Amino acid sequence: MTSAKSVEEVELSNKRKLEAEADTSATKIAKIAEIKQSTNDVHDKFYPGLLSEDSREALKAQIAASEPYKHGVIPKLMNDDLLRKVRVEIMENLHFTKKETDIYKVFQTGDLRNLSGLESSELQKLQNLFELREALYSKEFRDHLSYVTGCGALSGTKQDLSINVYQKGCQLLTHDDVIGSRRISYILYLPSPDEEWVYPRYGGALRLYPTVKPNVPAKDWSLVIPPAWNQMAFFTVQPGLSFHDVEEVFVDKERMSISGWFHIPQKGEPDFIEGELEATEAKSSLQQLESAEVQEYDFPKKNYELVDIKASADDVAQTKENLEKAEFEDDTPLKKEDFEYLSKYINPTLLRTPSMKMLSKYFLDESAVEIRDFLNSKYAKIVKKAIDEVDINLDKSMPIKSSEVDALPFWKLAGPPHKVRYMYIDGREKYEDEVQGDKSKADFSAVAAGEKTTDADKKLAEISEMLQSNQFREWLSVISSLNPIAQRILIRRFRPGYDYTLATNNDGIEGEEEVEDKDGNKKMQAKSEMVLEGTLCLTPTDGWEDGELGGYELSMLGEDDEDTKELDPAVYRGSSTGDKKDQEDDDSVLLTCQCDWNVLSLSVRDSGILKFVKYVSGTAPGSRWDISGEWPIENTGDDSDEEED
Repeated sequence: MTSAKSVEEVELSNKRKLEAEADTSATKIAKIAEIKQSTNDVHDKFYPGLLSEDSREALKAQIAASEPYKHGVIPKLMNDDLLRKVRVEIMENLHFTKKETDIYKVFQTGDLRNLSGLESSELQKLQNLFELREALYSKEFRDHLSYVTGCGALSGTKQDLSINVYQKGCQLLTHDDVIGSRRISYILYLPSPDEEWVYPRYGGALRLYPTVKPNVPAKDWSLVIPPAWNQMAFFTVQPGLSFHDVEEVFVDKERMSISGWFHIPQKGEPDFIEGELEATEAKSSLQQLESAEVQEYDFPKKNYELVDIKASADDVAQTKENLEKAEFEDDTPLKKEDFEYLSKYINPTLLRTPSMKMLSKYFLDESAVEIRDFLNSKYAKIVKKAIDEVDINLDKSMPIKSSEVDALPFWKLAGPPHKVRYMYIDGREKYEDEVQGDKSKADFSAVAAGEKTTDADKKLAEISEMLQSNQFREWLSVISSLNPIAQRILIRRFRPGYDYTLATNNDGIEGEEEVEDKDGNKKMQAKSEMVLEGTLCLTPTDGWEDGELGGYELSMLGEDDEDTKELDPAVYRGSSTGDKKDQEDDDSVLLTCQCDWNVLSLSVRDSGILKFVKYVSGTAPGSRWDISGEWPIENTGDDSDEEED
């Protein structure tokens, strides 16, 4: 009897639950119908006259004449009263999450395409936002955009939008938005409606880049579109052409916007074309990034100077043996002349037995080590003074355009900007010299002796020569227990407000050696897919410790999931910030080196490790200066041994 009663109670409870759900669903449907009823007259949702024939023809003409690629700007898009209500709803009811990767830093809501799935009470709080979304993706406005751009039909079912807030320090680096079925990219600006966005002081502009050729954006942007209340900027997503970025916001103002994409018609829609999606995806710029034709425009080139490992093998072996002998505990295991040469630059403590033993053990355990006070104090003081003199008047002396960088002796600009941007010296005076590879060896002595080079250039070149020396490679081999077979040294300057490297792995970074085949013919062949990397950070300014100014160098594990390889560059598959707490919680982060003075970081890197230097904020007190070294290492043992190691 008790059991039967319990069953009846359960059935009654379930019935009431279903009835409640039905009531909620009916209420939600009624609420959506009510909101949609209010959006029936789409023209009322837009700025007066926006969808008129005259307005349409004027916008079409504007787009046809636009450069560097086809785009449009609508100064007043929405009904002003509606948009103000939308902004109030957003501020009062939506939560923004900070998102930061190698390519962007922004505060963002989730995807708004699921507004219809909200509970009735939640939907009521976002009624005006719902109306705005319905108007944007209405047939009338989609047909309007399709006509003025000439891009073809647009999907009404695939609604792809979110709300972004760029606060002080937020930015989005160069990309072209090409992914999947995207056809038009748009930004509807919602900064404070009653306060002018003062440009260029506030920053936050949309910047468009011309292309040298498809998939190769120029190093400098050619058009700037500052934010303005109720303004819409948009462009047809064009594979390999529609490159753009969002400039950093420099002040404590909120650059709010609704941004998203219109897509090609989806299956089941009237204008759906079989095979169009596949054809669009095949043009994705991601698939073009590694083509040889595109890599022709990548600078700096990956030119490695081969080193004779046999010539130094005996010296390395002797140093290692000396390191184990007790009588060298208070001395150095290096030969006297090697110690004297290196100690001109390097902290002598690091060249003595106790330090070398400690560093070697730590590196063996961690495959990485960070060495503070690397340069000896006397020499470091001279170098710091020289760099400080360059950084003192950044606003007046810092080169900005690529032509200004190229006008400096030996300095060049890394690019294209959808991969990297920073100033560098590689010991070759011209870009053409880099293309020649081994025919033009890196010569830092020419930089150090240059008549027109600055004292900073000279000192950085001296250090680079030392890092290329046989004596330093011997010390490096003993510390790491690895044998470098080639090397590449770069002097780098990351300017505040401009420079960065996006996350890449080291595919293609392979050492080469001369070998004989079975017929006795000599040839060069790839020797190693692993590289010993070193970065000597020489940034004399303070304030970089918490990572908020960027400029940190981060190494992380790459993703193996095939799906991640097709992601938009603007939605990077990792999510690692300069915040120490975030890094501690992120298992993929292997090593983070904050911008600092006189610190050498060494690590071993294989093809599965991604690495980047975070964009340097325009509010940073100076540039990030460093010298980057790469030493491909000799493979030892068979494949199974390497796998186990």
